[in-house]
Amino acid sequence: MLDRTLSCVPERLITVIRDMYEGSKAAIRTPHGVTRKVDITVGVQQGLALSPFLFLLTLDSVVNHLEEGPLRTILYADDIALVAENQEELEEKVQLWQRALADNGLRLNVKKTKFICSEQCAGSILDCQGETIEKVEEFRYLGSDLSEEGSVDQAVRGHMDAAWLKWRESTGILCYRRCSRTLKGKLYRTVVRPALLYGSECWALGEAQERQLHAAEMRMLRWACGWTCRDRVRNEDVRAVMKTALIQLKMREQRLRWYGHVLRRPEDHPTRLALDFEAPGKRPRGAPRKRWKDVIKRDLAEVGATADDALDRMRWRQITRTEEPATARDKTLRRRRRRRSARPYIAGMTRQKLLDLGWEVLPHPSYCSDIAPRRITFSCLSPVSCKEKRPMTRTTWNAGWLAFSNQSQNSSMLTGSGVCLKGEQEC
Repeated sequence: MLDRTLSCVPERLITVIRDMYEGSKAAIRTPHGVTRKVDITVGVQQGLALSPFLFLLTLDSVVNHLEEGPLRTILYADDIALVAENQEELEEKVQLWQRALADNGLRLNVKKTKFICSEQCAGSILDCQGETIEKVEEFRYLGSDLSEEGSVDQAVRGHMDAAWLKWRESTGILCYRRCSRTLKGKLYRTVVRPALLYGSECWALGEAQERQLHAAEMRMLRWACGWTCRDRVRNEDVRAVMKTALIQLKMREQRLRWYGHVLRRPEDHPTRLALDFEAPGKRPRGAPRKRWKDVIKRDLAEVGATADDALDRMRWRQITRTEEPATARDKTLRRRRRRRSARPYIAGMTRQKLLDLGWEVLPHPSYCSDIAPRRITFSCLSPVSCKEKRPMTRTTWNAGWLAFSNQSQNSSMLTGSGVCLKGEQEC
């Protein structure tokens, strides 16, 4: 089957690929040791970079004539999602796919196959061999929990459990009293919170689900700080100590970032078609279930943006981004470090001491140094020059004056309290 798939590939490349896979062996590592090596006679090698590509080529050649469109057939590696109008149509599709796979040496795993129905339907469907495919109320597909009611309650609970699992793996640092809270907050933002918010950009969350996620996050942060509710520390103070932004704002950032990413796609892209899709029929009476579009509409109103702003990627990121308190703090520290690195060295020379050293001090209203970095403009009152061949050394006579020495340009600069003095010399 693989030879038929690669029929349009040059023969020399096929020979190279065949040599890579022929005679390959594999061993299994277990807690009790490594098993003996066995020959690989079926499929492709696990862990080889070329194997997924060859599998996709084979699967594409097998089921290419079965695809009905991006919203009816969804393929991701060996995971397949089929969408149908009713149960009879879905059963017919499953049997058609099963026959196409069997004709090419592949097999549909019935035990792992489930189906969800959004309306009232029978208990199960049958495949070609008469085996039943189970109907379930919830199912996990590509890491996301799907529900027949269209709710995200199970997805929220599942990601909360995953976040607590990551928390327990990191308790050696998060619960260690000698570790700084800044480090704990950075570890939480890097390890724990991504597990909690994975896939949240596609959730249509209500207020109840947002409260659950917020309560779980605050419990983790308080635990890391060593506080409980009895300590009566406000949530704002806990987040300020851990340098962590509000989780609702981070979820809004992820939703809007994904929304802008979809809008910048071509109109015939599957994600764009799914965004513009309108289901036929009327919504039931009463309070309707919140849709993802409704959540996005609320988010756009909160940030004061429109859909047209998403076409400019950089502007969209600036509008929708929610900075962490730690990010703003790090930016301030970086600015201070750059400012300090651009400062001259402490030299503490007064005007009279310069005159005693033989420097000629000339009155001048203003002077912009050409020695200092371009991003810094120095205002000065008196430039000075020295005609003698005298090197400029770093000293600490008075703590109020600063001096900058650039030996490569054979010049020096002194500044103090807003006064900049330039010394020209030969070294």
